[in-house]
Amino acid sequence: MRDVKFAVVIPAYNAQDYLPEMYKTLLEQTYKNFLVITIDDCSQDKTGDIADEYVEIFHQAGIDMVAHHKTVNEGLSAARNTGIDIAIYAGNCDYILFLDADDTVSVELLATLVEKITGANAVQESEIDNHDDFMRNAPDMLIYGFSEDYYSEHGELTFSREIHTDEAYLTRHKKSDEAQVLDFVKDNRAYMTMLAELEANTMLGYAWNKAYKLALFDRYNLIFEVVMHIEDIVFNLAFLEHATSLCVVDEILYHYRNANQVRLTAKVLPNYMRLQKRRVYEFMRLQNHVAEDSAGMKRDSVGEAEIPERVYQVAAGVYFRSLESMIVREISQKKNKRDIIEMVESELVDELYTVNGKNLYLLLRGHLPESKTAELLYKPLAQGKINKAYRNACIIGFVQKHFSGLYAKLKQHR
Repeated sequence: MRDVKFAVVIPAYNAQDYLPEMYKTLLEQTYKNFLVITIDDCSQDKTGDIADEYVEIFHQAGIDMVAHHKTVNEGLSAARNTGIDIAIYAGNCDYILFLDADDTVSVELLATLVEKITGANAVQESEIDNHDDFMRNAPDMLIYGFSEDYYSEHGELTFSREIHTDEAYLTRHKKSDEAQVLDFVKDNRAYMTMLAELEANTMLGYAWNKAYKLALFDRYNLIFEVVMHIEDIVFNLAFLEHATSLCVVDEILYHYRNANQVRLTAKVLPNYMRLQKRRVYEFMRLQNHVAEDSAGMKRDSVGEAEIPERVYQVAAGVYFRSLESMIVREISQKKNKRDIIEMVESELVDELYTVNGKNLYLLLRGHLPESKTAELLYKPLAQGKINKAYRNACIIGFVQKHFSGLYAKLKQHR
């Protein structure tokens, strides 16, 4: 039986200063069965030339590489989708990863994933002669820990933190599955709760700390939507709607470069709150989907399936944090206070996204998690005390502007 093969997609735009370092960590991988797919998205610097040079370097190391040069700059989602097409066309890749060109990975990334894939398999690799049978038992998605490294405008590392959670292997069941009913419900509730915990500690929302089973892309025509700011989380939730197994790896395997964070956070982003509401809505929609599968599998003697309270708490945290962030952004753009307050008031009654007949504000206002941050910053919004929320936003904006290092650290305790 052949070894598991990975497709590693790296979209790159004007990344000449960082791409060689990413390539170096891939060349040093202790597991060598992978294909590198670099998508040069019409870079204006030497990114494309660097990619072309490394094709031969990877080849000499016994690693396949493709350097694809787009003729039209279409952005991150389109570049990733091109990488998906190339990986599927290659015909022998089992998993696909999406890495950012300015980051780096652990040299044990792929070896660790293979170890977890084999360990999570219901039947050990040595007992299976057929690779397809092995892959059917392999997890649909693997999520691994990462470090988030903050750099100043001068390239100096100012702050770093590691983000990971306990290792776990979870499955969820669909109505068509054949298994004990109570196991269905127990497993699905654990699955829902784990997704909530991953969202709470920021592990769910990125594409670069995951390995996805490639067969699902082809089977369900999965692609990245061209949308600002939330393309990763929207895709992950769409993928998880079809996935039935999830492996959480507690090792730190990815190193994310977070440069000029304050300027990125404060930049103008049209429809910011609408995008954030879409994020919360898609998260709750997936949770409802899993809960409905559980309810459809229950016997009459078992009560209705419920979404765990932790799911609501996490969704509420994201929603009200985003609403407070919207106020901060509007203040930074010198918007009039009255206009901002009216904007918030309209958000509280907006019905663009509804779940179970309620808009997101009504659905989530009674589910804020118990924490000092939620009590101080988000509870005023949940209670409709918009003027107090506005005053809080003024303080947040001041710290963000004048004490960026402190802001970055405080942000981790949100």
